[in-house]
Amino acid sequence: MQRKQGFSSGVSSFSQHISFNDISEVVSTKDIVLIVVPSHVMRETVQQIRGHVSSSTIIVSASKGIENKTRLTMSGVLKEVRRLGLKLGANPRTFAGIAGVGDLVLTCTGDISRNHTVGKKIGEGMKIKEILSEMRMVAEGVKTAKSVYNLSRRLSVEMPISHEVYHILYDDVSPKEAAYRLMTRNLKNELDEK
Repeated sequence: MQRKQGFSSGVSSFSQHISFNDISEVVSTKDIVLIVVPSHVMRETVQQIRGHVSSSTIIVSASKGIENKTRLTMSGVLKEVRRLGLKLGANPRTFAGIAGVGDLVLTCTGDISRNHTVGKKIGEGMKIKEILSEMRMVAEGVKTAKSVYNLSRRLSVEMPISHEVYHILYDDVSPKEAAYRLMTRNLKNELDEK
């Protein structure tokens, strides 16, 4: 172990780790870039490396709070669902139980979830019609995405993640473009209910 001076002054690390002050020096020639930052600075970090990596560079996020498959926060999705439910008069405690957090975690992380399977296949480049034609069971999230999109627009409830899912499923927007649009939105308070 060695102690770093300057950039990470006073922090111990293994001797093979090297600290840099110039992000372009770190990422510009790499085939794979691993980003390990708190989720609240993820967007800023991605903006900083933009232009210093090639289109073939694989970027891996290991940030706390970022959902593995979509690079979006599960808490952001729960916030949107909660916002819509409250607008419709739901009990706020509903979202803390199995119907809220429980279902969301299973959908985002569980290989047994049909909706997770659809999302994973979209991420692999398959089109929704092809995915649905191969499935023997219903992935209810596909039709629900359209209902949520229409309902949130009618009630003027801001749901940017849900809207991008809709655009991927129904407007043939690429997941990469949808993620880019989400990551480049104006920042807002995570607890803002408006």
